[in-house]
Amino acid sequence: MPWRRRSARVNLSRMVRTALEAASRVLRSGTTRQYVAATVASLSAMMSGSAFSWVTQILVSLTSPDSEVPMTKEQSSWVVSLIELGNLVTPIPAGLLVDSLGRKPCLLATAPLYILSWLLVLTTRSVRLLYIVRFIQGIGMGVVFVVLPSYLGEIAEPRHRGTLSTLFEVMWYLGVLLQYCVAPLVSYQVLGFLSLSVPIAYMVGFILMPETPYFLLLVGKDQEALDTLLWLRGVEHPNRQVEAELKSMKISVEEDLAQKTSNSWSDLVSTPANRRCLLIVLAVSLLEIVSGIPAILSYVTEALTNTKGSSFLKADQYTVLIGVSILISTVVSAATVDHLGRRPILLTSCLGAAICQMISGAYFFIDSQTQIDVSGYSWVAFLSISCYGILLCGGIGAVSTTIQSEFFPSHTRGLGNGVNTMTINVVSFLCLKLYQDVESSVGLFLNFWLYAVCGFLGSVFIYFYIPETKGKTFAEIHHDMAKLNAKPESPEDKIVKKV
Repeated sequence: MPWRRRSARVNLSRMVRTALEAASRVLRSGTTRQYVAATVASLSAMMSGSAFSWVTQILVSLTSPDSEVPMTKEQSSWVVSLIELGNLVTPIPAGLLVDSLGRKPCLLATAPLYILSWLLVLTTRSVRLLYIVRFIQGIGMGVVFVVLPSYLGEIAEPRHRGTLSTLFEVMWYLGVLLQYCVAPLVSYQVLGFLSLSVPIAYMVGFILMPETPYFLLLVGKDQEALDTLLWLRGVEHPNRQVEAELKSMKISVEEDLAQKTSNSWSDLVSTPANRRCLLIVLAVSLLEIVSGIPAILSYVTEALTNTKGSSFLKADQYTVLIGVSILISTVVSAATVDHLGRRPILLTSCLGAAICQMISGAYFFIDSQTQIDVSGYSWVAFLSISCYGILLCGGIGAVSTTIQSEFFPSHTRGLGNGVNTMTINVVSFLCLKLYQDVESSVGLFLNFWLYAVCGFLGSVFIYFYIPETKGKTFAEIHHDMAKLNAKPESPEDKIVKKV
């Protein structure tokens, strides 16, 4: 009947209008806007993770006789590790420029680098040019690792900072998983085109995102900082909460600038509190590396391929499952880090990952160094490596970015992240390069046992040295650090105070 059709059209129109109004309200929400800005910015981490891991699943085929880019095993180790050498070039320049140019321009500049690298992958078939590709990708990765933690930490409310900072790791492992899933199924050329789409999408989306209010205050643009904060908090006019938050930001920036000297380098270690902050950030970041994650992510398919055991799944399929489990654990960590706190997650992660590495090392020792038949137990290697990835990446890996964004003062955040990233790159390069050497000279098992020892030592450091920062503003964190390093009053000082 006509009246029923008209009624159905009216109801459909109302439903669409209601849905659009609901979507509009959600997009006007401050929490949603923070998550949108953080997610789009974190696409830079996704394109870095994709670039880091794209050779993992095709490493075996690259060294085979019918390789798309013929290479030896020695050359393949350079293809894997050269990204870390490129990563050494940009952290310090990026750390210096980020406080003058801004967080957004520095992050945006990485997209053309990755686009260039993938165009070279698509148009060339040379090992030497592949070295250049990996070097260029490392240059972009260095900028992302320095700038993105600052951007995420500075756009977030204290109650959301842990979750938003963890998006770095979530998107990084999403990029890793993308390559794990796609690389075995498509040709070398198709893989290049799919990888190229990530930096293009990132560049288009991030152009629309705002600069951070902290940087705008740092360069004296108070009105722009207020406008940005209003947009990020989803309000049109200043209210008591926004005014209080802006005031807290200004106090934090002014206190940081008051400590600033003409030598930016000396600011990193100018006070006991700054030195302790630098040590904490470096220690947590390095713990993730020396626990073996760069090598595990790069060589896991090869390691599982070389086991004697048989299984109903292939090595590359096991690698996909490991990637999925790592991503899920990182998402869970992102959802809980602002509720559970930093210290419990760090401790559980470090100790648990070390135990899993001991088990992995024991399996590979028995598999390669003894006559014991472990052909029916290949699942042990997969399970222990999976649990290691879940615990490490969902713990230290996820929280390290939050720690990085919280402990450095605003005037040294860029340079501090640069020093931290460069230190990580050196250790990560050594970790990647020495993996093959240790495996060839002693055995694969020794790599896992060395990573386990580092994990046990790291858990001791976390327990005794790292304070809790859950729910605190930047100003509160830095005041607490100053108190921790304050010299205890002597009885004479107390008498003088009373007088």
